[in-house]
Amino acid sequence: MICSMTGFGAQKSVNNEFELVMEIKSYNAKGCEPHIKLSHEIAYMEQKIRRMLSTYVKRGKVYLYIKYINLREKKGKVIINNSIIPEIQKSISILESKLKHKIDFSYRDALSIPDFLNVVYDSNDKTCKDAKEVLDSFTEVMGDFLFSQEKEGRELRKDLEKRYKLMVKACEKIEKLGNKSVKSRRDKIKKMMSKILDDEKISQDRVENELAIQLNKLDITEELVRLKCHFKQLRALLDTNKSKSTTRKDAVSRSKSYKTVGLQIDFICQEILREANTINSKSDDIQIIKSSLVIKTEITKLREQGRNIK
Repeated sequence: MICSMTGFGAQKSVNNEFELVMEIKSYNAKGCEPHIKLSHEIAYMEQKIRRMLSTYVKRGKVYLYIKYINLREKKGKVIINNSIIPEIQKSISILESKLKHKIDFSYRDALSIPDFLNVVYDSNDKTCKDAKEVLDSFTEVMGDFLFSQEKEGRELRKDLEKRYKLMVKACEKIEKLGNKSVKSRRDKIKKMMSKILDDEKISQDRVENELAIQLNKLDITEELVRLKCHFKQLRALLDTNKSKSTTRKDAVSRSKSYKTVGLQIDFICQEILREANTINSKSDDIQIIKSSLVIKTEITKLREQGRNIK
């Protein structure tokens, strides 16, 4: 199944023990560009999540955000910042001397001073107690994400199929017209050369050689052969990964063996455009020129769509 590089997945889980929010989205890119942002309590899991992500995503600029909050009761202690007490006393004395008035200052007043009290939680546990739940949720979110990519990919494939058929039809028309055009041009050039050479003492072989040179310059057989070969390659790429996932779990499983075809499609489109340009420049038949323009127009649109494929 053709998959788009654009996708989105999100999930939120809240219970008595933790809160977990995940969001993943992706955009077009030449390679795989992951951008991961995690809460500090699960930051140590980044490398593992990054490796898992790389097995699912082959191309695209991917943004993954995971917010984790531990709601369990935490053990900690309050620490008084005793180092600032002398500074507070000194400042009060200076103020009293300037105001010539006694200032009543208590520890209750000190509590309002920033950083006077600090709460420090026990940090014996360096791993998240809910690591398994985080990874399970990540896999579920990836299922939503990959399923959305497949869904958009199916729509992209419909458009690519439509443009592919229009190009093949135009190529078939060029081939039919080309066979008739060669004979017509041969007779036309031969007649024209005969008139010019009526009074000249030039051999028939020389006329035939010159005729062959002129016809060879206008011959599009080679371009048509290459064009049909490129269409066959494009057909094979459009049929790659043709089966679709029925569930999100299936989408996750299939993503590991997904064959990326986007870059290959872009290259084939470039080659088709080159052949269409050559045919257009060689031909003097208006119908062949119109058909080659159809190929050029459709391949440009197909190439733009193809740049969104993984």
